[in-house]
Amino acid sequence: SYTGTSSTQSVSGASDTAVSIALSGLSAGTPYYYRLANQHYTNLVYGSEASFTTSSSDGGGGGGGGGVVEKLTVSSTSPSSGATGVSVTTAVSATFNMYVNGSTVTTETFKLSDENGDVSGTVVTNGATITFTPSLALSYGTKYTATVTTKLQAANWAGTTMESNYSWDFTTESLTAVTPT
Repeated sequence: SYTGTSSTQSVSGASDTAVSIALSGLSAGTPYYYRLANQHYTNLVYGSEASFTTSSSDGGGGGGGGGVVEKLTVSSTSPSSGATGVSVTTAVSATFNMYVNGSTVTTETFKLSDENGDVSGTVVTNGATITFTPSLALSYGTKYTATVTTKLQAANWAGTTMESNYSWDFTTESLTAVTPT
């Protein structure tokens, strides 16, 4: 059974909305369970149960409960690392383990480059996914490196960041010559 409640947050709109709350006084190495409740006029609807486990105490003893220490990490990329034959019209994206603060997503925090330097383009965020769309088609048969920097922040009260920059490479498709017959 649940033993506590949090403060109420008012949310409006027709799309998915991230909500967060600060927790304190949690014990180290302990699983916690929670679920959201939604009050819409007179209807009270409960979400599915979810859980997390706090980090283990790092030897300080006493189980003072430092809370959850989670870093922002990349969970998937598109194109995938090492991909070959990638379309020259592709957009490049990275999906994270938590929602991203859109105000920190810029062409300085999400870069695409080749051997000649940075590629110009635009970036957008949608929840936990950020996408870089090049201004022009990429070059054929070229190796590109996408990099997300530590200046990118999670959309939470702590502004969680990555421990280090994250980079991955992919190579675009070769130009195929068409021979008339």
